[in-house]
Amino acid sequence: MRFLFVAPRFHTNQYFITKTLKEKGHNVHFFVLYKFPSVEKYDAIEPVIIDKYLSVDYFKKLKTFNPDIVIIRDPNKSISFISLVWAKLLKIKNIIIYTQGPLYRRKSLKTKINKVFLNVFGAKWITPVLGDREKYKKFDERAYYLPFPVEPIIKSFEEKQFFENGRINIITVGKLNLKRKNIILLLKAVNNLKHQFPIHLTIIGFLENEQGEQYLKMLDFIQKNQLSEIVEIKKNLDFFDVHKEYLKHDLFVLPSFNEPAAYSIVEAMAAGLPVISSDTNGTQCYIREGENGCIFKSNNLEDLTKKICLIIQNKKNIIKMGKRSYEIALKNHSPERF
Repeated sequence: MRFLFVAPRFHTNQYFITKTLKEKGHNVHFFVLYKFPSVEKYDAIEPVIIDKYLSVDYFKKLKTFNPDIVIIRDPNKSISFISLVWAKLLKIKNIIIYTQGPLYRRKSLKTKINKVFLNVFGAKWITPVLGDREKYKKFDERAYYLPFPVEPIIKSFEEKQFFENGRINIITVGKLNLKRKNIILLLKAVNNLKHQFPIHLTIIGFLENEQGEQYLKMLDFIQKNQLSEIVEIKKNLDFFDVHKEYLKHDLFVLPSFNEPAAYSIVEAMAAGLPVISSDTNGTQCYIREGENGCIFKSNNLEDLTKKICLIIQNKKNIIKMGKRSYEIALKNHSPERF
């Protein structure tokens, strides 16, 4: 089949989606507004930049490829909305809208607008975020939960090495100048625990501006609290280099708040790590509390510190939770499952 993806950019969470489809013999195209080659991986597919999406030329590209299925990210983005219009005019039968909003959520103006898109364009909806199905109903019967896929970073859990250099090695991944990534909250928790445990923190992320406010605050906190010996920052790593970093660590922590859907959670699980996330991250639904990780109250330093301590106080517990993470990743997030 011919699959067309349209999105502002080719995010790492779409790498294994497109790779899997191509490996299964499908013809896959990906149209974007811009690229970030320093952090994006193009060995499976090379995205095509479409800067003039209102043009006849773009319409002709769509018509020539004639996709069986078109998956369009965030219909409120201009390129996405125009692509929906073109797809409707070309009478493409299978239109799928992709967002990271919860499948189960309360009714709101936003869900009403979503239904309008589904009705007008005859589309279906997919999301990697489950939401709270105990409290709410699916926002529409044409909407489906499709969790992020990831290939195992290790072939078997027995390959996983723990406690490199005799330390408990913690890793976090996120854009270094984005406020919601909340990295300083994690630094505060590490500062609270540094005298109790032999811990080391690696912060990995994309950094476009070395003079950005959040990045400078982070550096200042590290310096003032004398954390330079136990905290390391690695910037703008290649996609697979990030995967190698997971293998060197024992625990993944995502301190961010109001995170629509963090892909790093499932990457860490695929590397056999216990995972900690805030309760305002969409993909907290990939965590089974007490089995493969913990969920803490967003922006709550005391609770974050408590949850880290709960996992790392027993090294056998770290390994047990890491194994459970790996099992869940294989079962629910493998490319074959996808």
